Amino acid sequence: MMSFFKMRSAKKRPAGKIRHQEIEYHNICSKPLTIFGFPVDRQLIFTNAGGYYKKSMEKRQRKLISRVAFLRYFMHYSEKLLFLSTGYSPIGILEQILTGPLFLFFKRAIFIFTDKRIIHIPTRFNRGHRRALSQVLYADCQRIEIHGRTLVVTYQDGRRDSFAYMGNPEVRKLQKILTRLPIGIGQPSENPHRTALCPNCHSLLADGSESCPACQLAFKTGFKARLRSLLLPGGGYFYSRNPLPGMVSAGIEILLMGLYVITCLDFGNGLEYSHTFLPIMGAAYLAMKLVTAFHAHLLVQSSIPENAHLELRRASSPI
Repeated sequence: MMSFFKMRSAKKRPAGKIRHQEIEYHNICSKPLTIFGFPVDRQLIFTNAGGYYKKSMEKRQRKLISRVAFLRYFMHYSEKLLFLSTGYSPIGILEQILTGPLFLFFKRAIFIFTDKRIIHIPTRFNRGHRRALSQVLYADCQRIEIHGRTLVVTYQDGRRDSFAYMGNPEVRKLQKILTRLPIGIGQPSENPHRTALCPNCHSLLADGSESCPACQLAFKTGFKARLRSLLLPGGGYFYSRNPLPGMVSAGIEILLMGLYVITCLDFGNGLEYSHTFLPIMGAAYLAMKLVTAFHAHLLVQSSIPENAHLELRRASSPI
C-alpha cells in the first residue's frame, strides 16, 4: 500500500512540459519503436530543441514520414531514423538568376537524418516525392553545420553542398542533433560527396547516369529535356514531371509565337512599327526557349526514372 502512495505522489509534477527522458523512464512503452515501418529514436524524433516532447512535433514528423514511406525498403536492418526536416536542394547561382524566386517551387526536398547518413529526397511542391533520392554518408564529411536556416555540408575532398531554408520548426533542433552525429568517423567511400541512389535497386549511381548499372533502370536525360523544350511548348517541363510550370511555359511560348507571327504579317504589309517589334518578338521567343531548355536540363539531373511507377525492391545494404 505504501508503494502505491509513493507511486501516486511521484506522478505529481509541476504544471508545464514533461521531458521525454522522464516519459521513457516511467513508461518504456509510451512511444512506438517503429512508425510506418521505420525504426526510430524515441528520445529525438518527437522532442524539441530543449528535449521536451511536443505534440506538434510528433504530428509534423509523422506527416513527413508518411510522405517518404517508400524509403523503408532502403533502410539497413541496423539503421535508425533520428529526425526529418523539409528544405531545398542545392541551387546554382545561374539557375537562381534565371528562375528568381520560382526556384522555391522546383527545389523542395525532404531530408531524413539517420544514425548513418542523410537521405535527400527531391519533392514536388505538394511534398510528393519524384522517385529520386541521394545520400550523404557521415564518414564522407569533414563537418556539417547550420548557418541561419542553411545546412552546409563540407566533404572530405573540400567540396560543399548548401541546402537552404531548412524547416523552421526543425532548424533549432538540427543544431543539437548535429553534435551527436558520427561526422568524419569511419572509412570514407570511393566518392566522398552526395551520391544518387537507384530508386529501384538502391545501387550507387555515377553523376549523369542514363541507366542503373545493376538493374538497367532508365533515367531521364538532359539531352531529351533540351530537345523537347526546343520542339514543344513547355515540353521540357512536362518531361521532367512539372506539369504546372509546363502549362505556364507553354502558354507564354504560344503567346510569343502568336505575336511574332502577327508582327511578321504587319511587316509584310509595310507597317512601320513592325520593323522595331519583329526582332524584339523573335529575340523574346528564342530567349524563352533557351531558358526553358537550360532549366529543364537541370531539373532531370537528380536521376529521375523514365518510368513513374516502380516495383521497389528491398535493399540489402544502404551503403
